[in-house]
Amino acid sequence: MMEFEKSFLIAPSPSPIRGTSFKLETDRLGENIIYANGKAIYFRNLEHPEYCKEYKEHNSATTVARISPSGYYAASGGKNRHVANKDVNGNVRVWDLTNDSHLLKYETKVISGRINDISWDSESKRIIAVGDGKNGYGKAFMFDSGSSVGEVSGHNKVINAVSIRQQRPFKAVTCSDDYTVNFYNGVPFKFALSITDHSRFVHDVKFNNNGSQFASVGADGKIFLYDGMTGERISELSKCENGHNGGIYGFSWSPDDKKIVTSSGDATCKIWDVERGVVLNTICFDESIDFGNQQVGNAWNPKFINSVSLSGNINYLDERSIKPVKIICGHSKAITTSAKWNDDLSSGHIVKGESKTQISVMKAHEKNTIKILTLDEKLKKLDVSLNSLISNAELEFAGVPVGLGYFKENTFLATNSYFYVLNNDEVTFKKKLDFEPSVFENFDNLIALSSKNEVYLFQFNSNALIENGKFTKNRGDVTCMAFSNDGSLLAVGDSQRAILVYNIKTFEVKINQWIFHNARVNSINWSPDDLFATSGSLDTNIIVWSVEKPLQRLVIKGRVFDFHSLGAHQDGVSNAIFLNNNTILSTKPYVRVRMVAFAPGQLKQHNKATTVLIFNLFFRL
Repeated sequence: MMEFEKSFLIAPSPSPIRGTSFKLETDRLGENIIYANGKAIYFRNLEHPEYCKEYKEHNSATTVARISPSGYYAASGGKNRHVANKDVNGNVRVWDLTNDSHLLKYETKVISGRINDISWDSESKRIIAVGDGKNGYGKAFMFDSGSSVGEVSGHNKVINAVSIRQQRPFKAVTCSDDYTVNFYNGVPFKFALSITDHSRFVHDVKFNNNGSQFASVGADGKIFLYDGMTGERISELSKCENGHNGGIYGFSWSPDDKKIVTSSGDATCKIWDVERGVVLNTICFDESIDFGNQQVGNAWNPKFINSVSLSGNINYLDERSIKPVKIICGHSKAITTSAKWNDDLSSGHIVKGESKTQISVMKAHEKNTIKILTLDEKLKKLDVSLNSLISNAELEFAGVPVGLGYFKENTFLATNSYFYVLNNDEVTFKKKLDFEPSVFENFDNLIALSSKNEVYLFQFNSNALIENGKFTKNRGDVTCMAFSNDGSLLAVGDSQRAILVYNIKTFEVKINQWIFHNARVNSINWSPDDLFATSGSLDTNIIVWSVEKPLQRLVIKGRVFDFHSLGAHQDGVSNAIFLNNNTILSTKPYVRVRMVAFAPGQLKQHNKATTVLIFNLFFRL
């Protein structure tokens, strides 16, 4: 019997769009942050970012998520917490955040295009959603029925943000690319006043916590304060010295409403004293990083100040420090390849370099070296200790990259046309192949290259590539291969959902029962002790296979429907690899990374010091 118990998720970073505000929100306890990326919404713990929940029921890209005020009562009083989140098709889905099944409360089409922001009223009954539509730019409605509770009018361009006053009588404010801030009385919400103080796009607007004031910020670098009841202008904060040198994309009020924090395209965040109208502190980011450190949004809660960089980094700020105190980095674009580097799961590195095209193959070499193949037909070397590319180690090759491998001092490189051998970063052997390989693997000097549904086995000796034979039992085109760690077996996955395990010496099929995927197999890898193998498939599932009992398997299904699910990747698994006998890392073609831990033979708790753990899985054989 096989079981798994827990799920953790290494979430993607936010994916902001240059020139626009990114909406970020934390719960009132300051424990979690919520944001959108791709088709999913991520609810991520701030103290332990590897603890993350995911809502993935959208059919198109999401843009923002907001937690209702009643959600905080749910945490302490047992009531439901609701989240409203939106996608680029103008849909708003209201769903339960506390219930394990996360039932859909209501879904409505608000506008015909992208939704940029939403706001809840203090009773968690009314929502205003705004954005860019053809026949309108926003809608005010009841969260559970969609009934109208007013109108959003007065703008003639896309609305960038909305805020509802959290005290009665309710008021609302919106800001737009038409340079205006509109003020509404409610309920029902009705246009009352248009404010034209800004001279460029207005990116963000918010009421303070007690509803006495609201503020707006824009691309003109200006910050205006207004009366929360009448909409009358009080002052302009940005007139003081040490203001921003670029547009301001977002801001947040401090919990006591005495300060605000602003995020700007000048790669700084500033803390402002609202009453005195002065800058208390400027938090600087490295401006040399190609626009990536532009600050595009933030959130201020009782525990943290968080800002988001254009690069997707989540920054932890201290109002007394001139530098961020902590930065959470991650992928914000599609993961194209993954590889095991070493056995140390307690630390991480970010290695940055330039490439005109995406990385297609990656493989660890020495202790601090990782080699990569890119689609622009180049071999590059990463030095992990220096966190950078080794510029003088770049080599060009001919053909689409297929695979990379090592044997002693040699590096094997295969393309769809040639097979290369490199020594000390110089080509020592090159052979044009008689067929067009699609997959490459090696064990020491044994080379496996696939062509359609066949696998050719070669041996490299003394600058000669000698063919030993071929495996021909797969029915579909070969999509992945892996040698066992002792080199005695070769597992081959194909497009017809089957995995066959061949004996290297006899060329016979040893295991033919691994046929329980429902679509093409994207990856197959062995555990270090060769007792198990794990595969990832287009069918969204990860399967852990037993070598000793081939019919025994553990299926981690991807198509699940709740935040707390332990399922695999909903959009397909691109790779699943063993990091050790108890831990599996898996990735999907989008940006999520999952890791799996299981204990063969007994049921036991996993060491929680392994912070990147995603699943706890257990075998009881």
